[in-house]
Amino acid sequence: RPHIASFGSRSSSRCLPSTMPIIDEKGSYVRPESRFRARVEANATAVHPAESGRYRLYVSRACPWAHRTLIVRALKGLEDCIAVTITGWKLENFGNTTGDYSSYRGWDFDPSIAVEPHGFSFLDELYEHADPGYRASWGDQCPKFTVPVLFDEKLQKIVSNESSEIVTMLNTEFNEFARNADLNLQPEDLATQIEEVNSWVYPGINNGVYRCGFAMEQSAYDAAVKEHWAALERAETLLASQPWLCGDRMTMADVRLFPTLIRYDPVYVGHFKTARLIADLPGLMGFMQRFLGQAGIPDTCSIHDVVRHYYWSHRFINPKGIVPRGPRAPRRISQFVQNEWGLSLPVPATQSKPQEGSFQRRASRFNSFVEAGAEFVPEAGRYRLYVSRACPWAHRTLIVRALKGLEKAIPVTLLSWRLPNLPSVPSPEAFAAYRGWEFDDSVDKNPHNFKFLDELYELAEPGYRASFGVDRPMYTVPVLFDEKTQKIVNNESASIVAMLNSAFNSVAEHPDVDLYPEDLRSEIDEVSDLMYNGINNGVYRCGFATTQEAYDFALGEHWTAMEKIESRLEGRDFLVGVKLTFADIRLLPTMVRYDAVYAYHFKTAVKRLVDLPNMLRHTRKLLQMPGVAPTVCLADIVKHYYEAQRSVNGTGIVPRGMRRSPGIGDLVENDWGITPGVGGMSAL
Repeated sequence: RPHIASFGSRSSSRCLPSTMPIIDEKGSYVRPESRFRARVEANATAVHPAESGRYRLYVSRACPWAHRTLIVRALKGLEDCIAVTITGWKLENFGNTTGDYSSYRGWDFDPSIAVEPHGFSFLDELYEHADPGYRASWGDQCPKFTVPVLFDEKLQKIVSNESSEIVTMLNTEFNEFARNADLNLQPEDLATQIEEVNSWVYPGINNGVYRCGFAMEQSAYDAAVKEHWAALERAETLLASQPWLCGDRMTMADVRLFPTLIRYDPVYVGHFKTARLIADLPGLMGFMQRFLGQAGIPDTCSIHDVVRHYYWSHRFINPKGIVPRGPRAPRRISQFVQNEWGLSLPVPATQSKPQEGSFQRRASRFNSFVEAGAEFVPEAGRYRLYVSRACPWAHRTLIVRALKGLEKAIPVTLLSWRLPNLPSVPSPEAFAAYRGWEFDDSVDKNPHNFKFLDELYELAEPGYRASFGVDRPMYTVPVLFDEKTQKIVNNESASIVAMLNSAFNSVAEHPDVDLYPEDLRSEIDEVSDLMYNGINNGVYRCGFATTQEAYDFALGEHWTAMEKIESRLEGRDFLVGVKLTFADIRLLPTMVRYDAVYAYHFKTAVKRLVDLPNMLRHTRKLLQMPGVAPTVCLADIVKHYYEAQRSVNGTGIVPRGMRRSPGIGDLVENDWGITPGVGGMSAL
């Protein structure tokens, strides 16, 4: 991958020439050590003696490591003893690729959140103030400007920036000033057990999610997600039988676990590709609810800061910096916390259309029809359908071909899921390298022995690429190809399914199947128009938006349409009338891909398909119709979107996900996914 080529030597690890995380030779994330490791002691003669009002805690509510310190401060009742300054949620220039570290300044101070006592604008100023020359001491490495910071205001020095040591100090050294001095989160009789739990919770869960999200090689991600799921299941099993990790008492082990869990469903499952929801794991969800029920804990949580920080700051993962809205009321914990950045349903009807940043789908060029007496007449064996099972528009044609019984009359050539060199940044060089979908003999043989789809287009229309001038050429599927004249008949899915429905009845095994009956056409068109703009193309408008305003507008229209379709399917099997029509066929490919890809890759996850009972029932009904389920290949779908679309997924890492996802996993499996349990992960 291109990002690997830009790695440079850095002692025993290698790192992009930027502010990206440190990555080892296998593409795995390595967390750097903290530099400030002094201690506050309940001893008047210590360098940093415990005193009320002397120390200030610098935190961001977005950071899980800083969150630990806010939790212990609240549980111990140290709010009056230790002041807090909350930074903003932005981490500017984290993951830039300029190689110039001067632009990276750490967390910002936002006066609308809190006023920094020194008047600093960024955290680097605090570090430099406490330790002059700190930035320069990192040499050619990226300096570490992290939170939490425990700052001694008397000496104007940083005591510690290591969260695990700060929470230990808060637990034991400030008891003289604590409201809850009797609370001991590290009791001596549980010390061994706490350390044992931490020995697998930290690498597998706390840091494990980062190892998944910051992996730069698929093999590194696979290894990280395997270890992560194993640790997560270990915690789930433990917490299904007892209230806390070490038994019937809350300890520091629980404090360390909670910040990861509260961020899990809003961020890690999609952004870091951990691919399971805590809301679906009763042991962990029960733990999280118990923890949030402790006095003062909900006040330490800020989901809207969390979501905005990760998606906005990690541009090497999320290149456009679009922040998903998600649900305003988080599943199963909304009685404790809300996501103020989230979207409430129904969508308010006050959206204004953005001026720029919206995705515009280009029109297809080949628009001929197969019909009697025309250039292209219906004949069995004359036409070939070129498709990729990853593409939802091509998927429509496979479904109609199966329902009409046209498998013998119209052969199919399956292309790979790969779409190499899909330009993420427009340029003449990028357009020249783009050749469309890849042929793969291990997937299917192609009659012309082409390697890429551009060759088929050029065969059918010499000079096709050149005709686009400086624009990106369109090499799309589906393609209905006339093998007699060696021409492309049509590459517009809506037109192709119309032809398959009516033009080939003389050679179809099921000519009586009519998906576009004349008496229902007006209603089918109306529903189809709603779904195209808001759902079929709507998910792309969300995923390919280049501004937050364009994304917000697209998401609003998407969920307006989704709610209308969910309501329309209440008490009925089909969208129009009492039998299957084109309206149903057009909805299915999007729904099959929804939870596996669109919810997180395209950032549409206000709800999942599995949370929409009517649309889920409709999807399941169609998948159980003869010939439909075999047209679905979730493995190709997942690999295509995440690998090809680098403008959305900067690392190109493909999440494993669940082999059997909730809702439809019993009907179609994701062969790329993994089954919970060590045995199910052994393939990785």
